[in-house]
Amino acid sequence: GKTMQILDNGILRVSILELGAELVSVRDGNDHERIVQPGPFWPGQAKNLFPNVGQIKDNYITVEGRRFRAQQHGFVKERYFTVTKMEKTRFVRFEMNADEQSRLFLPGDYRVVIEFELEKNRLCQRFSVYNNAEKALFFGLGSHTGFACDGPCELHFASDEQLVELMRPGMMFLNGHTQPFLTGDNGAVPLDVQKLFSEGARILDGFAHKRVSLLECESRRSVELEFSDFDYLALWGLPQTDEFVCLMPWCALPDYADTDHVFEHKPANRKLATGEVFSCSQTMTFNG
Repeated sequence: GKTMQILDNGILRVSILELGAELVSVRDGNDHERIVQPGPFWPGQAKNLFPNVGQIKDNYITVEGRRFRAQQHGFVKERYFTVTKMEKTRFVRFEMNADEQSRLFLPGDYRVVIEFELEKNRLCQRFSVYNNAEKALFFGLGSHTGFACDGPCELHFASDEQLVELMRPGMMFLNGHTQPFLTGDNGAVPLDVQKLFSEGARILDGFAHKRVSLLECESRRSVELEFSDFDYLALWGLPQTDEFVCLMPWCALPDYADTDHVFEHKPANRKLATGEVFSCSQTMTFNG
């Protein structure tokens, strides 16, 4: 189950599993690994999340009044994708078509396409959802990329950001409240995993600039993530290890505590008319 595709342009060597179209390695020109590798604390790396992110209350949704099973972060992370286009130095396209199995979670006739494009030290990941059904398709999507951290790190947001955090008591379900998410001088946030992640993931909103950088203070290596097509950025790590941080752009939200389970009503979900396609992309620039 470990079949993967490799893009290599001499600057970055990128490995993507066919399972979930998951990015599992980015090695730079110094052969330094920039994506977290599975370890004792967390086995994940960079799951793609569809048709929901985060927790689903009571593990079900309703679509057109019918109940469907749902699970945290959706089902495509457990699906094998088909490679439909490959150019070894610069591009790969993965596709997944709806079938009997996927329709246990989300009804309809849809296709999820995940493309990776490599240009110099930049990796662009594009998500596209096609609705081939006679009726509208409702969904959310997101990513869960874990970036390796070597020594003390800082997150850098644009200096004029005034971000808010969406509150979730017990880090489960949203309650509709927000609080300011404070960045320091020039938008810097020290990556203090105990302080940042003692409760779980932090979901940020209110961006003027959809970008964030992760800087290793000693090596001066950095990755800049640009996510202009997404609504939110979630940050996640574990208080017991400072070896990674997940920077997670989302076009979706976890459930609210008072959800009615109706997927068509869910805040932040996308509605895609018949015959339409939805696309969004994130770009990672690896420096140093």
